[in-house]
Amino acid sequence: MSKIYEGCSYSEDYKHLEKCLDITINHVEIHEKCEVIDKDAFNGCSRFSEVSLPSKVKEIGNGAFANCRALRKVKATDNLEKIGSHAFYQCILLEDFFISDNIIEIAPHSFHDCRGLKTVSGLKGVFSIGDHAFFGCLDLKNITLPIAYVRIGENAFEECENLPSETKCVLEEWRKTTLEKNDVVI
Repeated sequence: MSKIYEGCSYSEDYKHLEKCLDITINHVEIHEKCEVIDKDAFNGCSRFSEVSLPSKVKEIGNGAFANCRALRKVKATDNLEKIGSHAFYQCILLEDFFISDNIIEIAPHSFHDCRGLKTVSGLKGVFSIGDHAFFGCLDLKNITLPIAYVRIGENAFEECENLPSETKCVLEEWRKTTLEKNDVVI
């Protein structure tokens, strides 16, 4: 049986945020026990501009914040490990996203068409950046990757017009190198 907290439905133990019940909400308050934001939980919520994830959140599900067109800022936590496919798809005003050092995977299309995204940092633990993960992030100027090998998917940084060409070349070379090593990462 679902429980309701601050306009969202949760699993009985509050560990899964299942769905936002009001797509016109202006403010998001996620329960402190929440560990997973489920698939499409906030998809299409068009008014709130900021979200702070509680410290226990480990996973953002597929499409969880897709089409949240007013979303500008996400405060992630150190416990975040996985960002699902299309999680922030077309969050066109999203500017900065600090990803925790514990993040392991950024799934395909996670930040696809986040046109305003300028900086992505904190990727020390990432092993995989999926296909088209940052496709169409027109304002992306800075990305910091760890020294160890990371699997970079096809077109992961395509149409990132403000990413310096030297950086694009390095990223593409890195992607080819990891493919040659059968996607083995260290």
